[in-house]
Amino acid sequence: MYVINYHDTPTGTGSANGIFVFPTTASGNVAPIRTIMTATSQLFGPFDAVDSSGNVYADQFNNQGNPEAIYVYAARANGSNVSPARGITYTAPGGSLGYFRPEGLAIDNARHELYVYDYNLNGIEVFTLGTGGNSTPIRTISGSNTNIVPVAGTDSGIAFDSVSGDLYVEARSGILVFPQGSTGNVAPSRSITTSNYAENGLGVSPNTQDVFESTGYNALNVYSPTASGNATPLRQIDGSNTGIVGAGGLAVDNSENVYLANTTAGNGTFTPCVFGGYNYGEILIWGPQATGNVAPARSLCGPNTGFSSPEGVAIGP
Repeated sequence: MYVINYHDTPTGTGSANGIFVFPTTASGNVAPIRTIMTATSQLFGPFDAVDSSGNVYADQFNNQGNPEAIYVYAARANGSNVSPARGITYTAPGGSLGYFRPEGLAIDNARHELYVYDYNLNGIEVFTLGTGGNSTPIRTISGSNTNIVPVAGTDSGIAFDSVSGDLYVEARSGILVFPQGSTGNVAPSRSITTSNYAENGLGVSPNTQDVFESTGYNALNVYSPTASGNATPLRQIDGSNTGIVGAGGLAVDNSENVYLANTTAGNGTFTPCVFGGYNYGEILIWGPQATGNVAPARSLCGPNTGFSSPEGVAIGP
């Protein structure tokens, strides 16, 4: 389990920008088994992804003079000052070097492709996984026909279904679905209309292909892989017992456990994650088929985790 964290805690809490790695069975106030941190705070974005070889991809929007980029860290990278193996930047036609804001990341391991949700482009850029430096995408999905317009002020996620090849994209109008290989100013093959004012994370079950969405209403919606239009979720995790306060990025593992980054911990009757008077963020984990106003089966929370504001989570080999 790879958790990307913002550093926004008071001095002395021990948290920092970085990616913290835990076993998928981890629970409670436990330390990560590995960390990926840099002295120059290059890790300053809301999403991460891991390819089938264990390489870690993290988005970086402009911070402390670092260029907008996707940073790639080698499998098993570990330490407090880790340099990326490479970075991926892009000069848009007529634009300055770099993205305005790279957000959601998704990987198609079979075709060795990396999908990047570019907030500035209002679209998707697709790179080969081995790309480095100032690179040209092998294709883009953008234009008025795509309906890709991000929700202002939110971090928009994407997810790839490795079985169907469909790419799911969060947008102002809902969840857009593009078939594998889509390129140019193309309409989505279908869309799922949502009433959420802010969608933050998307994930697809590797087994059932169900689509998981975290929302600005602090809930998790689960849709059928064939959902279209004004579809009713198959189930929803929502309510005071869930502990969801700041729903962020999410991931789904092969057993359909769902992992949710909760940027501010504690809500309703769920015990908040408070240590030394500071309210830490956490990772909330539910088992397969969880639904309703249910507490997570377990959570990662507390100063030993290194979290301050966990924003994204990914599952890797």
